[in-house]
Amino acid sequence: MTAPTRCLGQCWPALATLAQPAPPWLVFGLAGVAALAAHLALEPQYWPTMGQWLAIVLMGIGPFTLANVLWDKATRAGPAATISSMAFLTPLVAISLLAVFGLGSVTLAVVIGACLAIAGAPLSART
Repeated sequence: MTAPTRCLGQCWPALATLAQPAPPWLVFGLAGVAALAAHLALEPQYWPTMGQWLAIVLMGIGPFTLANVLWDKATRAGPAATISSMAFLTPLVAISLLAVFGLGSVTLAVVIGACLAIAGAPLSART
């Protein structure tokens, strides 16, 4: 996991909680600024190669942004318990896609983890 990703992962929950009535574009902007500030202040500087920049841009503009916007809309409109339980299935979908495209392998640990994730989804929706 890259340093900016770790920073964003730590900054995003705080900003999302504190800025509930704010529009999503403002919350995402604040999360990005906070992650960048934390990265510049706390971590050693690293300059990505051109290929890495392309990957960062494609991941940030595409699936990551879309996922956050849809998650924001879902949690504001739908039942929070059901929406949150779906988060348990995210690693299962990711591993499945990696295996389908030949970038990952299905091991016993993956199967056990998938079973736990599938079992955790309905359990979390009940509480």
